Amino acid sequence: MSDKFVQLKFDSEFDAIICLNGKIPTKNFFKKCKNVPILASDGASTKLFKINIIPDYVIGDMDSAIRALLDKFIPENRIIEISSQDITDFEKTLNFSIKSGFENILICGFHGGEMEHSLNNVSVLLKYMNSLNLTIFELNRYCLPINKSIQFHCSLNEMISIIPQPECDLNTDGLQWELKNESLKLGTREGSRNRAIKTKVSIKLNSGKYLLSINSILLKAPNFYN
Repeated sequence: MSDKFVQLKFDSEFDAIICLNGKIPTKNFFKKCKNVPILASDGASTKLFKINIIPDYVIGDMDSAIRALLDKFIPENRIIEISSQDITDFEKTLNFSIKSGFENILICGFHGGEMEHSLNNVSVLLKYMNSLNLTIFELNRYCLPINKSIQFHCSLNEMISIIPQPECDLNTDGLQWELKNESLKLGTREGSRNRAIKTKVSIKLNSGKYLLSINSILLKAPNFYN
């Protein structure tokens, strides 16, 4: 893997918001995102209707949607019914994003309630991390899949978590508990809830990939610059 760092900056607009059938943000959140298309899985559409938010598209097998509400609020050509059980509604929505030309995607409702939903969503996220610029938003935190060496600015004492997927080897600079050519591996050792002691943090990735959790910068999408 290259020793060269890329600069992680949050300076782009999101093309779309994907809502999955987990805990979704408040109505005020979506009001701030009013110019960003909302792509809802069928289960998430019901939760959005309950807070008077109308998604732009509803995608999935429609087993969790309330058909009367779809027919009332969503034009027929924006109900994307895909009956296949081989892939999840999350993956169906990501495929629709690619076909529609959306690239910078903010994901809400990532935790599907049941443990297997959440774990499967992580797998799908990693599958598509090279095809789309994906950012999870939850509890005012961002979570990004990372497979390169990065530098980024943050706040002093900001919580920084590095969760291997499933393992990685890396060096850090700017964290309270530094990692020096050390390995992280699920089931062995993770890098959760570290703290920034500098306003610029470097993570040199020697191998593998991980999920990076940091404070969110609402409505700004990440970019990677050489």
